[in-house]
Amino acid sequence: MQQSSIWLTIYADIITNLTLFFLMSYAFTRMSDTKRADIQSSLTSIVSKDAATSERAKRILKQIQEQEAVTKLDSDKTNLDKYAKLEINDKMIRILLTAPVLFDTGGAELQKEAIEGLGQIANSLKSLPNKVVVEGHTDNIPIQRGKYTTNWELSIARAVSVIDYFTKVKGLSSDKFIVAGYGEFRPLYPNDTPENRAQNRRIEINVMK
Repeated sequence: MQQSSIWLTIYADIITNLTLFFLMSYAFTRMSDTKRADIQSSLTSIVSKDAATSERAKRILKQIQEQEAVTKLDSDKTNLDKYAKLEINDKMIRILLTAPVLFDTGGAELQKEAIEGLGQIANSLKSLPNKVVVEGHTDNIPIQRGKYTTNWELSIARAVSVIDYFTKVKGLSSDKFIVAGYGEFRPLYPNDTPENRAQNRRIEINVMK
C-alpha cells in the first residue's frame, strides 16, 4: 500500500508538470509578437550571462593553475637547470630539454639521469588541465645506422618516450598530450658547430595557455 501511494504521488507530479507546460505553451502562443520577443530576449540574456560567468570562472581557475605550475617549476629551477630551460610567454609555458641529457646518440630510450628532471616536471603538470605538446627535434646529421632511418622517426620516437614516461610511470592523463616530431627542420641555431647541433637536439614541452 505504501509503494502504491508513492507511485501515485510521482504520477501526480508528472501530470501537474505536463499540465503547467502545456498551459505555458498555450499562453505563449496567445501573446503578441513583441511580447514573445521580449521574453525570448530575457531568457537568452539569462542563459548567456550564466554561460559567460561560467567561462570566466574557468579561465580564472586555469590562470591560477598555470601560475601554480610556473611557481613550482621556478622553485625547482636549481635542480632543473642541468636538464631544462624554462620560458614563459602569452601563448605557452615552454620547457626546453636538451637531448644529450635525455638520450644516447641515435636512440630514443630515456637515460636514467633524465628521470629525475622529468619527474619534477610531471609533478608540476599533473594539476594542469591544459593541453601539452611534446616536440622532438634533432640536428641535421643524417642517421647512418640503428633502429631509426630518418631524423623524422627519431624525433617522434623521442617525444613519444617522454609522453610514455609521463603517462605510464607518473600517471598523467593521456588525453592532455599531443606528440610532434620535426626532425632537423626547426633548429634553434645554425647547424654549423658541434655546440649548436647539440642545442638543436632537444625536447620541447609546451603547455598551451
